Amino acid sequence: MDIVRNFAKNVLGPVNKISIHIDNKTPVTYDKLDPQSTLKEVREKLSNSEEQIRIYEYMNFVGPYGIILRNQENYELLRENLQDGYILKIERPIDPNINETTHRCKLNYGIRMTEDGPKNLNEMAFEFPKDITQSVKMRKFCAEHEFKGTCTSKHENFLRKNLVAEGKISIATPSDLSFGFIISGGNQTDDTYNTQFSSEYNIRLFSKYEVEIDIKKVQPTEIFIQEVNSALESDNTINELKKVCEKFGEYIASKVKIGGRLHKIEYYNMSSMSRQISTKKSVSMNIGSNLVGSMKSCYNIVNGHNVSSSTSNGETYTHFYGGDENKFKEDNIALWQDSLDDYTTWQVIEYTDLTPIFEILNLELRRRILEAMGQKVLYSKIDSVDVVMSLSKFSYEHELSIPSKLSHIDLKECQIFASVMNATNKNKSKVFSTRIILYTSNNSASVVLHRIHKRSKKSKGFKKNNDKVFSLQIGWVIIGIPSDFKYEDCNFRIIDSKEYAPHNDHQINIYDQFQKNYSILVACTQQAPKQSTIHPTDSMLVTDVHFSCLNDSQLKACFFIYDLETEKLHKENFEGKFNDLFIHCSIISITQGNYLKLNREKKILDRFNNKSTVFYNAHKKSLWTCHEPTFVSLFHENCPDCSAGFVNLAPNYLIFNSLGNVHECLQISYFSAPLSPI
Repeated sequence: MDIVRNFAKNVLGPVNKISIHIDNKTPVTYDKLDPQSTLKEVREKLSNSEEQIRIYEYMNFVGPYGIILRNQENYELLRENLQDGYILKIERPIDPNINETTHRCKLNYGIRMTEDGPKNLNEMAFEFPKDITQSVKMRKFCAEHEFKGTCTSKHENFLRKNLVAEGKISIATPSDLSFGFIISGGNQTDDTYNTQFSSEYNIRLFSKYEVEIDIKKVQPTEIFIQEVNSALESDNTINELKKVCEKFGEYIASKVKIGGRLHKIEYYNMSSMSRQISTKKSVSMNIGSNLVGSMKSCYNIVNGHNVSSSTSNGETYTHFYGGDENKFKEDNIALWQDSLDDYTTWQVIEYTDLTPIFEILNLELRRRILEAMGQKVLYSKIDSVDVVMSLSKFSYEHELSIPSKLSHIDLKECQIFASVMNATNKNKSKVFSTRIILYTSNNSASVVLHRIHKRSKKSKGFKKNNDKVFSLQIGWVIIGIPSDFKYEDCNFRIIDSKEYAPHNDHQINIYDQFQKNYSILVACTQQAPKQSTIHPTDSMLVTDVHFSCLNDSQLKACFFIYDLETEKLHKENFEGKFNDLFIHCSIISITQGNYLKLNREKKILDRFNNKSTVFYNAHKKSLWTCHEPTFVSLFHENCPDCSAGFVNLAPNYLIFNSLGNVHECLQISYFSAPLSPI
């Protein structure tokens, strides 16, 4: 051995270029190594080099006499361990290593979703602990899956191109900070780029391993924290937070599959079409730019390889991830598939779980970001109830079932809105008022219904000593500040949400810059128990609010009280009647807007022969169904010369119980909230 070393020292002399040979890969020439360096020094240099020559902790140098142990590297010179033609050999174990896998797949970087596929960012948002096994788990998952089908939804196509797992096509994101797409819901105009969209997809997954990251055990980088703090302290917080997302990503891949993926999409039926407007109520997703109408001829994707694309109708999108790109042939993938036996060719092929990137920050920073983003719809639901009322009983209390995921939220910090809907078209002449009751002692809530009636007709429809059953649907939503970023955001935005106390002047200034594409949610809310002479269910006093918009921008609310017993309407001097009642009002901006006029339906009015109950026909518009919580607010041009009353919904109709003059036309704004997942 001494003879070999002396020969290397005395004969080889200085070496300018060394070929680094890792396993059976093609050698890479490198000229930045000093032959007099120890192997420990060489390891330190190569561990920070480019991927082709990077050495990881688990790799070993191979000298003339075999593998060199790590504890010997400080005593071994590079020049003593060069082999045939100045080659430095490095060997790796057969099974993949966690450190190399996370680095190669860039799992410690954030992700942005784009119409061209997922983008890995170059700024690290978080770091793994020194012992990476504390936060990252890998398990063997060798399987081959194939997914075929037809896609007519752009958001599904978008998510598939971004490697989101089948069955998890709906993911949550705060759209206020989203760049690649926004989740949308409510009432949306479907006029996307004037093109029809349809595609056939064929996805083949060659899974090798599954990697899971425990987000609770990673730490945000200092630069990420600094930039978030700077954004929160700026005058335009939302725009600055968007820049943070643009730099660090929107998501963290908390669970992925790695291996190889072949992804083929064939687009067809993409001819121009006339503008068609339809109302969509379910949660859907809008892509941030024209996906189909202007397909790019190349895809700037960090991982994966684009095979073909075109800008003509009937184009094909073919893309593969992982494997040896030199062995890929679209008509024969056998060699490429065999190359997946080499784990150094694996890439992320499926995102099974994605976590919004701000979730890794501490509690205080998360709270500040969520507050800056404003209130959201936290929950929405429809309850079908059979309301039983006797001849002398005109109130009914329905307890709201608050989901467990909101159990930690103080309902006093939220706003709850409710609406009565009649899905069966029965009892259409009966109208109910709503009032929200917040029970502060146990953080619960109820909706109290009062049947609006005229005293002279209150026995109509009842038999003596018999109860009357009304089959109703109660739609309700909770609005507040989310506690995390995992919520479904929509294409509407809550721009103002406040609490008001009624005073002797029945009109209340609500908003100075009201626009016709805004909708309003309003609720009369009472807190209990408190010192009050009026019990929510025993009281014969009912309340409601309608609106007027002065000078086309100044929004005012008109609050009134109606006494069911005396049949008297009160629009002022409320002192002593409701000391514990508040008006909650949320103004929602919607892309299309839902402000319109409805005409009185005389045929239905004549059939019921009830002058106080008026039906306004929405049949031709198909404005709402009873499958989503829908809320209607009344508008009058002039207050106090307004017609106070109560509104309920039925399929294709609005039912209005007027306490004054009946109008031929009714002005309303309405809002339909997407149902929360069960």
